[in-house]
Amino acid sequence: MDKERYVVVEVPDGSLHVGFDETTEPSNPMEDPESTIEQRRYTVIMYFNKWCIYFTNVNAFILLIALFSQNYIYGILNIFCGYYSAVIINSRINLQRYHRIYGYLPFFLSSFYSTVMTVYFMINSMWLLSAYYCSWYVMSLMTIISTGFVIEEIRDQ
Repeated sequence: MDKERYVVVEVPDGSLHVGFDETTEPSNPMEDPESTIEQRRYTVIMYFNKWCIYFTNVNAFILLIALFSQNYIYGILNIFCGYYSAVIINSRINLQRYHRIYGYLPFFLSSFYSTVMTVYFMINSMWLLSAYYCSWYVMSLMTIISTGFVIEEIRDQ
């Protein structure tokens, strides 16, 4: 658009008049580059409480150390539950791609496993290990309860 079709002229008395130039062709509204609509895309991201993230990471480290001091079966189950929870809690879960159960599953498994282990160690009068598994159970439930969701814009790269 080299020339303007409409011209606004200010008259010396301060009023405005609009002039029309008939020699200029009108612009085609379909070809107007300024009329493109920017579409934004959004997604829902699952996020976790910072204290739950901290506890899960510390728990995974403790389980790595305790792997050699416990029975072989307990050690493998502990590592599986602990590190599965740690991997999920430290990742960004896009609910557009995955279902919510993907984020909740490791904490359901950890809460079930820690409940069974708490009862087992209470029956055998191992109170320190029972308290540890009970705290793991409580933090697994708190992680499930305190899980939140945030809407983020998808940026094309």
